[in-house]
Amino acid sequence: MGRKGTLLSFLLIFLVIPISGCANQEIGKSNEEKLKETIPTPQPRPPSEELGVANELNVSPYLPKLSSWKLIKGKADSSLHGCVVPRVPKLLYQRNVSVISTVLAEKDRIYLVDIGGIYALNATTGELVWGLDVSAVAKAPMGGEEGYVDLEQNKRAQQGWDVDRWRFITLGTEVSLFGSGVGRYAYIATKATQPDVLGSYQAPVIVAVDKHSGEIVWKKNFGSAGQSTTGNLVVSENTVCVASGHGVENAAVYCFTEDGEQKWSQKVDDRAILGMAVGRDTLYVVTQKTLYAFDLENGNLQWSYLSKYGGMSAPLAKDDTVFIYAGGELVAIKNGEELWKVAGLGIGSDIYDNPYMAASDNFLYAVRNVGERPLNLYTIDFRGNIVNEFTFKGEPAGSPVVAGNLVLLPVRVEEKGECVVHILWRGNTELYSITLPDIGGYVKLSSAHGRIHVVQITGYGGQLAQNVLTVYGDDETPIIENVSDVSQAHAGENVKVSADLEDSRSAIYRALLFYRINSSLWHILEMNPERRYVIEPIGGYGFSKEPFSAVIPVQPAGSVVEYSVVTIDNVGNYAFSEVRSYVVLQPEAQRK
Repeated sequence: MGRKGTLLSFLLIFLVIPISGCANQEIGKSNEEKLKETIPTPQPRPPSEELGVANELNVSPYLPKLSSWKLIKGKADSSLHGCVVPRVPKLLYQRNVSVISTVLAEKDRIYLVDIGGIYALNATTGELVWGLDVSAVAKAPMGGEEGYVDLEQNKRAQQGWDVDRWRFITLGTEVSLFGSGVGRYAYIATKATQPDVLGSYQAPVIVAVDKHSGEIVWKKNFGSAGQSTTGNLVVSENTVCVASGHGVENAAVYCFTEDGEQKWSQKVDDRAILGMAVGRDTLYVVTQKTLYAFDLENGNLQWSYLSKYGGMSAPLAKDDTVFIYAGGELVAIKNGEELWKVAGLGIGSDIYDNPYMAASDNFLYAVRNVGERPLNLYTIDFRGNIVNEFTFKGEPAGSPVVAGNLVLLPVRVEEKGECVVHILWRGNTELYSITLPDIGGYVKLSSAHGRIHVVQITGYGGQLAQNVLTVYGDDETPIIENVSDVSQAHAGENVKVSADLEDSRSAIYRALLFYRINSSLWHILEMNPERRYVIEPIGGYGFSKEPFSAVIPVQPAGSVVEYSVVTIDNVGNYAFSEVRSYVVLQPEAQRK
C-alpha cells in the first residue's frame, strides 16, 4: 500500500468520526494510543548502518553464474562462447605483456603463455603472482637448473616483472610453447623441433602446472622425436588432449587424465592437425581435408568427414554440430553428414587457422574477411539462413567472441591508427565500442567473470615482444532510486513496494525484495519490471532506468514489517537500499 493509499484511508477515517458520535471517537483514539504504546515507531536506517543487515541478507545464491575462459577457443565446448560482460565497460588496467595466445582466465587469476613460459596475474590488479619459464635454461644439460637464468631475469625485468616470483626450469631440450589450457591445473604443451646439447631430437612435452604456486605437478612426453605440438590443447571432462605432427610420421592425438595418465591416442591421415574442439563428449580433430570425431572417453572413431571444398579451418563445435570454413564455403556437419553450406561469405581465419566465427545458443556469427569493403558480421541461424548483418569499417583483427546477448568484434582501422572492439547487442546493434591505439599485429579476446581481456599481439619476439594486455570490466554497483516509502498499512491489505533501478554499464540481472516481520527471518520476493516488452529491450532490462516492483502479502495487525530492495547487475555487482519499515494497523472497519 503506497502513500496515496494511506492518505485516502486517513481521509475516510476523518469523514466517518463526526457521524459516528463522540463515544466512537474516544474509543478510536484509545485504540490508536494503545497501538503506539506496543509498537515502536519505525525509522528508515541510512546505508551507513546497513552492513549488519547486508550480512544477514545472503545474496550469494542469487548472483549470476559467471564462467571462466579455459581454452584458446573459450570454455570446454570450444564454442568461443564467453562469459557475460558489461555493455559499457570501464578500463580496469593495462600493461605490456609477452604473450602469443588468448588470455586464459578464472575468477581471481589470469594466465598468459609466451614462447618460453606461462605466468599468472592477479585478475583484479594485473600484478604478477608467479611465472614459470621452461626454456630459460634450455641449453643447459638435461635436468640442469642453471644456464641463462641471469639473462632471462634481465629480460623479465625489462618487462617490469618481479623476477623473484619467476621460476626457471629446463625440460632438457630447446623448446617453445604452443598449446595451453586450464582445468584442475594450468597446462602447456611444447614444440620440440630443435636438438638438445647432445644433438638428439626430443618428443614434445605436456606440462601440468599448479595454478596456485606455479610448480610443475607432472609432465609427459607425447608423439615422436622431432615432432611438434600442432593444433591446440583442449581440456574437458577430466581429460586433456594434445596433438603432435610434422616430422616423418603422421600426426596423432593424445589424451591424458588430469592426473597425467594417458587415456588413449589415435593417428590421423596427415602430418599436421590444424585444430581440435570438444562438444557433447566428442573430440573433433581437423587436418587439411578430414574432420574426425573421436569418443572423448575411449578414443573410438565415431565418424569422419572428407572435405569436398578444399582445405579446412579449425573446427567450431556447438553441441553435436561442427562448423568448418573450407574452400570459401561455410559448412555445418553433424554425425559425419553435411547439414548445409553457405557460399560467398568470404570468412577468413587467423594464423592458427581459427576461423572468424563464434556461436551462441541460437546463432552463428561469421566475419567476412574477403571481398568488397566495407565488411560485415553475419548472424546466421542453425539452418544456414542469414538473419542479420552488421557493417563495419576496417579489417578483422581477430575472432569474435559471444558473451551472452553480446558479440565482441575486434577490428583494425589502419587509416585512423585505431583498434576498435565493437560491443554489439545480439550481433547487430552497437551499444558501445572500445578504442585502442593500433600497434599492428592481431587481437585476441576472451571474457571471464565479467571482464573483457584484449591482447594486442605484434609478433613472436619472445619475452620482449611489445604486446599489450588491456582489461575492461565493471566494478560499479547498480543504482536504486525512489523506493516506496510506506509507513503504515492495514491488516488485510497487500503492500506494493516499487523502486527505479538502473545499471548503465551492465544492466539489471535480478531485483529482490527482502522483508521480515517483527525482526524474524528475512523473506525474499522477486521484483519484476513494471513495463514488459515483447522482446527484451536493447541492452537488457535496467540498462536504462526501469521501475521494478513486488507485493508484500497481508500481515496481521500489530506487525512491524521491515523491507529492503536489493538489485544485482549482470556481472555480479549488487546494491542494497536503506531498510524501511511500516506498522500494520487494525482493519479499518474495526476502528470505526
